Amino acid sequence: MLIAFEGIDGTGKATQAALLRRYLNETGREAVLFDFPAYDSFVGKVLGELLSSNASKKKVDASTLPAKVMAMLFALDRVQFRDGIAEALAQGRIVIANRYTLSNSVFQSIRAGEDISAWVDELEHTALGLPRPDLYLVLTGSVSSSKELVGAKGIRSYTESHDVYESNEKLLMSAQALYSSIKTPFSRKVEIDCLAQEGFRSREDIHREIAGIAERLAGGSLQTT
Repeated sequence: MLIAFEGIDGTGKATQAALLRRYLNETGREAVLFDFPAYDSFVGKVLGELLSSNASKKKVDASTLPAKVMAMLFALDRVQFRDGIAEALAQGRIVIANRYTLSNSVFQSIRAGEDISAWVDELEHTALGLPRPDLYLVLTGSVSSSKELVGAKGIRSYTESHDVYESNEKLLMSAQALYSSIKTPFSRKVEIDCLAQEGFRSREDIHREIAGIAERLAGGSLQTT
């Protein structure tokens, strides 16, 4: 089983992916976690340079390269781990991905000005052979709250502040809307509303909802929209 966490930055994907892995391992289902982009990898370092807040000072960055070129770079980053993902699945482990191929479809479709999700799907899953996820968990929140949480992360390995996508509020708003409306004909998709009246729901509350969804998926009773 392959479960991928998606959504704009600052919605708690990394936290919830780690909590789900711990829950599954503690309940006797061996789970492994992959984070994408993998900024310490060969291709990930290139992506980090293109996404870095300092990249905007250069002539070429992740916001100026053509959408399909960026899509290929993000796909190549995942391909570095394709064999490890396939091996874990073959061994019966549950694979959890913090971001996966849906991010590519969403962000690069917006940048291309047209829906290139079918092209991205063919690139990642047909041409490059990445396993398709059984489930996409899309975490949603307000763009303003998400940007605040990203800012609270501090300096990361590839950028000192918001990267060139995170700093583009129009892009983030469009991405959140497209995550909701985009079709995933080969994978289930469930949206998780992370907001409450007073702001973000507690991580424990969100985790309980996600754990329940994972259990229903494993039992074959998951219904999606």
